[in-house]
This record gives sequence, C-alpha cells and structure tokens, in this order.
Amino acid sequence: MTQAPESGSRRSQAASRIGFAFGLLGAIAVPGPLLVPLLGHLGTGEPAARQMISRLVAAGNLEVERHGRVAVYVLAGPMLRRYRAIGEGVEPPPWRGRFHVVVHDIPQTRRRARETLLAASAREGFGPYRPGLLLGCQDPRPWVEPFSSDAALRIEVGELAVDREAAHRMADVAWDYRGLRARVGQAVDRLVRSASERSQDGWVEARRLDDAFATATPLWSASAAIPRDLLPEAVGLDRLGELVAAIGRQSGPVFAATVEDYVAASPYRELLRRDPGSGPRDLIGS
Repeated sequence: MTQAPESGSRRSQAASRIGFAFGLLGAIAVPGPLLVPLLGHLGTGEPAARQMISRLVAAGNLEVERHGRVAVYVLAGPMLRRYRAIGEGVEPPPWRGRFHVVVHDIPQTRRRARETLLAASAREGFGPYRPGLLLGCQDPRPWVEPFSSDAALRIEVGELAVDREAAHRMADVAWDYRGLRARVGQAVDRLVRSASERSQDGWVEARRLDDAFATATPLWSASAAIPRDLLPEAVGLDRLGELVAAIGRQSGPVFAATVEDYVAASPYRELLRRDPGSGPRDLIGS
C-alpha cells in the first residue's frame, strides 16, 4: 500500500502526542505555558514541543487565540475531527454498493503535489487500487478541491458500482489487508507487553497510555473509513481497542490526580477551556 510521505508521518505522530495531551486535560483549548510543560512530562522536550505545535498550527490542526502575551491553542481541522471521533466512537461509513474514485495523472515534475495528494487521500481513508486510481467510500470532493485549480495535475472524481464479491477483492488491494493485519498484530504484541508494565507514578502511567494511543491511533485512522462489511474480522482491530481500554483502566486512576494537581498549580488554568462531557475518564475507558 502506498505510504504517506515521511513528513506526513511526523505530523501524524505530533498530532497523536498533542491530541493525547488535550485528552488528558479534557480540553479543546490549552494555553501554551500549560501545554508545553505537559508535553515535557509526556517525554517531549520544550524545543521539540514548540516545533510540533508550530507545525500543527501551520497545517490548520491548531488555531491560536491571544490573551495578552499568552497563546492559547485550540483544536481545529482534521485534528479536531479525529479527537471527536476517538471520544465519540464514530461509526465507519456503510457499504452502499459503490466506491468513490479519484483518478489522477500527475507528471513527475510535480512530485511534491502528487505526494501531498496521496498523503491527503490516506488521511481521508482512500487507498490505491492501482497507480493513478484511489478508492474510498466517502465523497472525496472536499479534500480534492484544493488541487482542482491546477489543470496540470489532471484529477477526476467519480463513482464505481460493483457487487459485494468484487468489492471485497478490490478493498483487499486498496487497503492492503495483509499489511494492515501484520501491523495490527505487531501493535497487539506491543500493547500486551505494555499491559504488564504498571507503575504507581502518575506521569509514568500517563506516558504508558500515551504510547498505547500512539501505537493504536494510526491503525484506527487507517481503517476508520472502511465499511465494516468490507473489513475482515481477522484484521484484529477489536483486540487492539480492548487492549488500549484495558491499559486506560489500569493507568487512569493513577495519573488522573497527577494531572488535576498539575492543572490546579498552573497560574494559567483559567485559560484552559474544557470540552463538555470529556476528560481523563474518556482515556480511562470507563
């Protein structure tokens, strides 16, 4: 399966760590002087944390509100959608008997544009059936539209109706079920080991759950747009969710008080904007 460019992978990792930090706080807006040290507790030093935040702002995943000299970072764009999806358990799209298709013919001289298109398609749940043909199950026009103004890129969208048997074969190719199953298996092995490594240190336990989410989130994202009817149980995603929830139940009672004490001690706590109905309990799996 075609992979997103490495820069996209780094952005995804940054979004996972920062998204987890927002989840720890149960917040959709966090002041920088509270967010940056929190990322330090999770294992990211200040220079790297500031760079991660700047990249996400530039990509439209965070917005900045100014309160005097203090920057408050607000979840936005794709990152906000993923945050909501994890918290609310958004269901994958139903299979309606047809694929949405994106046909592209981008010259080698526009390699960066092609990589950007493929990275966007992967984020939106489209997979390559063959070179130049992407398959998905949701309307691609919102994410394709920014590329449409450049006639040199030659991109078309449409629909392809197929019977269920053909759909399973095509989905197997586009979403590389063999590769996905192998990656899920590796993640499950890692999470099984993590489930046995318990601590009474709140920040250690927060980092353990952060690592669990960082392990699972790319796989959830890769499969979130695949209809259940087309996704084989053998891929093992249910087991992945069970393990993350189990680690959350183990670690949550340990780190919850640590996080609340951290917030209470911050002079910037009044700038924190909680997400109604969310909080560390969403990470604990209870």
